[in-house]
Amino acid sequence: MRIKQRQVLPCVDRQQSAAIKVYVTETIAENDILSLAGMQGSFLKVQKGLSAGGDGLANRAIGVAAFGASTGDIVAVLLPWKVIKNVNTSATGLNAAVGTKLYLSSAIGDTGGFGPGYLKNAASHGNPAIGACLVQHVTDGVVWVKP
Repeated sequence: MRIKQRQVLPCVDRQQSAAIKVYVTETIAENDILSLAGMQGSFLKVQKGLSAGGDGLANRAIGVAAFGASTGDIVAVLLPWKVIKNVNTSATGLNAAVGTKLYLSSAIGDTGGFGPGYLKNAASHGNPAIGACLVQHVTDGVVWVKP
């Protein structure tokens, strides 16, 4: 198959061509923040990102889920960055204005239903910011995530 240059379009909200094929250790949803969980054969194992302190693999976000996947799937779901649209940036825990830095939510103690794999506007256990709010809105908010 031949691809012509005019058929190649620039990426706008995700870099699907750079998606990494991984082994999924737990059910994930589109836009979940993912972290390492080890290896499965020759594939990286991923899980929802945690921010529980320490230097374990699960405490380091490495990408964003391009789409939902089930436990045991081996799919190209791990994106290095993504612009996430239709976010309630006023939600409890997130409450982000334009330019607000976003952090990985911790597994324990977050309010508003936040938990592993989600974003919030306050640092957990000293982890670095992994994104920012681009548009503040109750239903049409936009955030950029680049772990």
